[in-house]
Amino acid sequence: MDRSPSGCAHRRATRVRAALAATHKPYAVAAYDATARTLDAYTTAWSAMHEDACEATRLRAEASPQVLDLRMNCLDRRRKELFALTGLFARADAKIVENAVTAASSLTTLAGCADIEHLTARAPLPTDPNGSFQ
Repeated sequence: MDRSPSGCAHRRATRVRAALAATHKPYAVAAYDATARTLDAYTTAWSAMHEDACEATRLRAEASPQVLDLRMNCLDRRRKELFALTGLFARADAKIVENAVTAASSLTTLAGCADIEHLTARAPLPTDPNGSFQ
């Protein structure tokens, strides 16, 4: 099963376009076109980053398997966010159409999935001696 964002992109895009058009808003088609461009760019960047993460470990030996795991986990979270958003778009109402472009542009950036220093940083321990995180 292809779990990449591009794996079933055409089927998702068809459902999203139909859902947005079904709202009968005069700007629904324009909203779809702008949203689709944004999501296509995100999907393309996700796929390129996924390939680079694999190659950095398996071909170029620049990253450890642990770093690959961290990058893949990060990319998996971004993929789930993307799928959740497209799932929402597939059930669009007028409010979703109004905010579709903004929502697509607000997906969490992929840059963090390439930031090895950030991915390998450990969270600081609480400074409260009782261990609470107020």
